[in-house]
Amino acid sequence: KASNHTEEEWGQILSFLDNCSAVGMRVHYHLNSLAVLPDAPAKYSILREEVMRVKDHPALLAYYIADEPGGAHIAPEKLEKVYAFVKNLDPHHPMTMAFCCCDPLEYRNAFDIGMMDPYPIVSAVSDSDNHQRLVSMVTGAANSLAATNKPFFIVLQAFGGREAWQRSPTAAEERLMAYLALVHGAVGLQYFVRAPDCVFPQSPSPWQE
Repeated sequence: KASNHTEEEWGQILSFLDNCSAVGMRVHYHLNSLAVLPDAPAKYSILREEVMRVKDHPALLAYYIADEPGGAHIAPEKLEKVYAFVKNLDPHHPMTMAFCCCDPLEYRNAFDIGMMDPYPIVSAVSDSDNHQRLVSMVTGAANSLAATNKPFFIVLQAFGGREAWQRSPTAAEERLMAYLALVHGAVGLQYFVRAPDCVFPQSPSPWQE
């Protein structure tokens, strides 16, 4: 396969980037579905095209090359090779990776900015168990990432009402997660939603918070 997208799809992607730039948004560009493929010349040909198409766009913030690689049993060496390849094409944008159930130290040579995604609000009611979990999970995520001696983001829960998460965080809980992350050294926050009907915020109050 010579390309990851048709020209029509590239037109849509670049139009999206243009719109983001026009309103002051930055894009965390996903390469993770490519990065985890088996090594082959076609993989690197497609990676090259992806990077060369977007690397000079003003909306580009960073490249996202792996989502929870430990859980997917992706070897650090595979991602280190992708990291080196992309960095050679574009040394000016950072590369990121998110972790959940593995030690980010194993992968520290394959990212510039680490991320971790604690999603602590699971109970249907606002109770002390939720709040204790919130503090321990956000603080623990920050401490794990800080051990890599690299800058890190915390990916905050911005969803609820489905799957294992019975409700969304309250506005106060969302604020608490954000400040805990920042106090413990996060240089950025990224909010994560899952599926439709499970997204947040759903009202003006949490947006204002």
